[in-house]
Parts: sequence; structure tokens; C-alpha cells
Amino acid sequence: MAISEKVAYEPGAGAPVVLGCHRRGGAWVVELTGELDLDAVPQVRAAADRVIAAGGRRIVLDTRSVTFADSSSLNLLLQLNGETHLCLAAPSEPVRRLLDITGASAVLRTTASLGEALDALGL
Repeated sequence: MAISEKVAYEPGAGAPVVLGCHRRGGAWVVELTGELDLDAVPQVRAAADRVIAAGGRRIVLDTRSVTFADSSSLNLLLQLNGETHLCLAAPSEPVRRLLDITGASAVLRTTASLGEALDALGL
């Protein structure tokens, strides 16, 4: 699968969480939706690994459509933050709440929109 295409849904794999992954300027935008939980983290990790393998070091996670986020997703976000220049664009209320409750909002870069995220990464 090409990185810049929509991620294919595989029957039996649960609802897709990664809607798309595409290059925008000097960054990769990964669009997320639904529940970011233990079952979904491998999908997001796989998308991020494809981006990193392609040389992507600036990643924007568009989280505006995320309806749930738990500690496993927080762990992944912190890992990606250590491996790349990560920015969370438009965090939904569940994502914002997770970051605020855990104090991760002090560590992870967030912006109100995708455009602001690209600007924050210097693009």
C-alpha cells in the first residue's frame, strides 16, 4: 500500500482508525477517527512506521474525529513524540481530556487546526 493513499479496511480487523495518510509540504498528515484504544494502536503505529520508513520525521496527527482515547494511545503518542517531530492537530475533547488529566499536554505539541500544526512544524 502506498503511504499517500487511504488506508484500506480489512474485514474482521475492526473499524478503521487511520482514515488516511498523506504528505503535505514537509510533513505527513495522519487522519484518525473513532476510538484510539488498545485494539486501534497497532493500526496507528503501522501508519506511523510506514511514514518513518519513508523518511518522514514531521508527523501531524489529525485527531478531531477521535471519540475515545485511553492510556495505550497516550503511550503511543509519547513514543512517537520521542521518535519524530509530532504535532496533534485539533484534538477532540476525549484526546484533550486525556492529555490534560495525565499532564501530557505539557509534553505533546497541540494546535487548534491542521493549518496551525503545519505552521508549528515550520511548514
